[in-house]
Amino acid sequence: MPAHSTLKSTLTAYFMMAACLPLMLAGTAFLHFFSVTLEKEITGRNFLMAKAMAGEVNRFLSDYRSLLEYTAEQSGTLSLQAPSEPDSRLEAMLLKYSLFENLKLLDTKGIVRTLVPFLQDQTGLDMSGYPFVRKAMSGGAPVWSDVYLSPRSGHPVISLAVPSRSGIVTGDMNLGILQDITQEIINANGAYAVMVDRDGTVIAGPDPVAVSQRVNMKDVRMVRHGLAGEEGSFQYRYKGENQIGSMAIVPQTGWLLIIIQPESRAFAVIHQGKWLLWMVIAAIAVVALAVFGYFLRKAVAPLLRLTDMTRKISCGDYHIESLPDSYPEIERLADDFKFMAEAINARETELRQSREQVQRSEKRLRDIYDSVSDFIYTQDMNGRLLSVNRAMADLFEYAPEELVGHVVSDFMKPVLRHLFEIEYLAQLQATGRHQGVFVCYTKNKRKVYIDYVSTITRSNDGEIFISGIGRDVTERMMAERAIREKEVWIRTILETTPIPLVVCDAAGGLQFINSAFTAVFGWTLDALQGKSMPRSSGENGGTVMEKIPELCRSGQSCTLETRQEAKDGRVLDILIAAAPIQGSHEKPSGMVLSLMDLTEKKKMEASLLHAQKMEAIGTLAGGVAHDFNNLMMAIQGNISLMLLDSGLSETANRRLRDIDHFVQQGASLTRQLLGFAKGGKYEVRPVNLNELLREYHDIFSRTRKDICIREDYDAVLWNVAVDSGQMGQVLMNLYINAAHAMLPEGGNAAEISHGNTIRVCTENVWVKDSAVYPFEIRPGRYVHVSVTDTGVGMDESIRRRIFEPFFTTREMGRGTGLGLASVYGIVKNHGGCIDVQSQPGRGTVFHLYLPAVESLVLMPDRTEAPGAAALSCDGVVLLVDDEEMILDVGRQMLERMGWRVSTASNAYDAVSIYSERHAEIVLVILDMIMPESGGGVVFDQLKAIDPNVNVLLSSGYSIDGQAQAILERGCRGFLQKPFNLQELNRKIGEILVKG
Repeated sequence: MPAHSTLKSTLTAYFMMAACLPLMLAGTAFLHFFSVTLEKEITGRNFLMAKAMAGEVNRFLSDYRSLLEYTAEQSGTLSLQAPSEPDSRLEAMLLKYSLFENLKLLDTKGIVRTLVPFLQDQTGLDMSGYPFVRKAMSGGAPVWSDVYLSPRSGHPVISLAVPSRSGIVTGDMNLGILQDITQEIINANGAYAVMVDRDGTVIAGPDPVAVSQRVNMKDVRMVRHGLAGEEGSFQYRYKGENQIGSMAIVPQTGWLLIIIQPESRAFAVIHQGKWLLWMVIAAIAVVALAVFGYFLRKAVAPLLRLTDMTRKISCGDYHIESLPDSYPEIERLADDFKFMAEAINARETELRQSREQVQRSEKRLRDIYDSVSDFIYTQDMNGRLLSVNRAMADLFEYAPEELVGHVVSDFMKPVLRHLFEIEYLAQLQATGRHQGVFVCYTKNKRKVYIDYVSTITRSNDGEIFISGIGRDVTERMMAERAIREKEVWIRTILETTPIPLVVCDAAGGLQFINSAFTAVFGWTLDALQGKSMPRSSGENGGTVMEKIPELCRSGQSCTLETRQEAKDGRVLDILIAAAPIQGSHEKPSGMVLSLMDLTEKKKMEASLLHAQKMEAIGTLAGGVAHDFNNLMMAIQGNISLMLLDSGLSETANRRLRDIDHFVQQGASLTRQLLGFAKGGKYEVRPVNLNELLREYHDIFSRTRKDICIREDYDAVLWNVAVDSGQMGQVLMNLYINAAHAMLPEGGNAAEISHGNTIRVCTENVWVKDSAVYPFEIRPGRYVHVSVTDTGVGMDESIRRRIFEPFFTTREMGRGTGLGLASVYGIVKNHGGCIDVQSQPGRGTVFHLYLPAVESLVLMPDRTEAPGAAALSCDGVVLLVDDEEMILDVGRQMLERMGWRVSTASNAYDAVSIYSERHAEIVLVILDMIMPESGGGVVFDQLKAIDPNVNVLLSSGYSIDGQAQAILERGCRGFLQKPFNLQELNRKIGEILVKG
């Protein structure tokens, strides 16, 4: 080679030496063609083999089908009647053709008439339900069954049903011969045959276990193609090995005969040929490369020496030796390298000195950078971290170099990462600055809050990046969140508490009121913000609000009751509890006021106190009336006896009658007491109060013509259930009370002005909400009666005591004080209520509410009983009372009437006497109230002795209450003390006549 030839021409000559490449490409193409051709030949051969075997199996099946069809043609000569032994001709056929396991002759209904081998228990078996038999019967053509395992031999078996003129001929063929056929295919190349039925189940193959266990190959892709009617060769993977399957269909039954051969063994020849060709091509390539290498080394030797020079320069050795003569290009390149080495040496010395200075500066800056407790970072314009200081790395629990390259959004929640671009980066690009707080997660998934400020910065060389500083504010955010949650919690408690609450500052200005305060007093926080709470109107009015500055300074609490005016003008009784709010330096910064509305409570307490007082007075009045009635009874009984004596003078008789009249007045007084004591209902009937009011209007008008009564009645007034006499007493007491109220102070009836008027009104009312009434009343229908006078009226102190017994504003001797007390008791006893409204100089209004009724079972009328002369006083009357004076006078009265009398002073004696003498005792007069056992207990014991006992109940109390309960249990009558001889005689006659 010429010494001065160029490198270009030399490399071109060497490149021409690489012509072996086309050879390698041609060899590769040939190898591929060879492989494809040989593979087609092998798979085609296997497919032809499969077709041949399938045809052989089909012929085998056809032969035996022909035998069974022949048997079917001859079936006319065979007996179809169930013989006692099998047909010999069938046995001969079975012996000659061992493939059949059994033969059966079925009649046209599918019933087995004969079979071989003969089995008595199968004769008469109905096989019409078998699908292949049913199909043969309906189609008139031979039908193959599905393959199944024989219970006798364990081999696969198939049944064939052939129709005949007299029925069906069936034969079960043992397919064990198929196993022998498939065994013939096994060869040294690993090929073997498998036969599957039309369900994909193996019925023959080299593995007997697969046949006996009926392995199903339907999941193999090749088998699925065959069951779909597709024949041919397929490549598939089975048990981790590539296989080639050639598949043909047996026309007779649709079975698949598959020749299977492992791909590694089928294509072994191809693989061997490939390796041989590759070895030849490789040998050629090695030779070509060897020749090419020889010439290449010779051509590039100068370049290698030049490479050594560059390596020395890269290692810092700038002393370059001259190269020997070589190619001109390489010589010029070597001179350039030598010049470059000298320049680099000079510049590197200068750079080394500058680098050392820069490194010292960088170390100082890095120390400062990492010593700052705040976070310092830089990012590129996509938000990727370029640098972080030690504080930021420690917070995120990474090394600084691990954070570099990450985007901050990598440490945020996935759902919030989009905000990094649309808010953070977008605002930075728009304004050059962004400030805020973001939430991120450390390496250990710890949640932290970072307060940051980022700005866009431009370096001296024009590079644009993001620089920022941040601070860990997790503790502050958690504290603020806890404070907010606590505020919400406290505000919710304050808002939902039903007690009005007020919070004010140290000067008394309102800062908070809850909804309960607004609901009670009407003011809202918007109206009172910063102002003082409206002053109370009570005796302590303004005390609390005036004390707030003083209480705030002293830190004391206080509690007091006062009266507070609401926004709508209502004056409420309230309980105020004030407590200071501790501020900084343990000095109160405000007050909390709790205001409890006591208005309803005080009303209820007053109502309860009044009711208890009236109840106590009523109980006392009832007891006094009872004892007084007993005393009156003794007096009136003795007077009745004395009046029967004919030896008295006219003067004595007159005085006795006066005493009797006075006793009747005393009894009337006790009836008023009993009315107040809720014992005043005697005869309850449905009454229209309009009629009762008109009746007593007429009575009162005749006695007080100087007073005008104006009536305003509801035309369709509801009925009420009342005792007319007692209700008349109520009306008269109200009229009399109104008349007295219209008399001038110290005046008399002659001085009354003609303008004095009593106005009486009635109306029907529905009480739906008892809260609007000044007394307790049940919801429902009521009749409202109002009696209004134009009298002098009364103040609050008198109004509160108006219904108390023996309370009167009249002078001594002008009134008993029982009139309105009895009114109160009678109305309450009828289930109603009464209230009074009055002011001095403006008259008085009495409001009565009585419950309305639809209907009522009435008390029996008091009809006159026959007189004493009409009675036959034959028998004994048992008189029971704990008072000796009652027993004494009662015995005398009964004896004067002609009765034999037996007395008892207690319950035990009464029951004992009646138990011994009940046959002669015609009547028991029983006291209702006795110390040990009451009249109700004695009555029940007497009734247990004799259910038809006649008992007359006698009591100083009225018929209401206990007496009514005893009457409802069968007591014959009731007689109230005091009574005279005539009343006793009438009542006894009434009971005995009815009895």
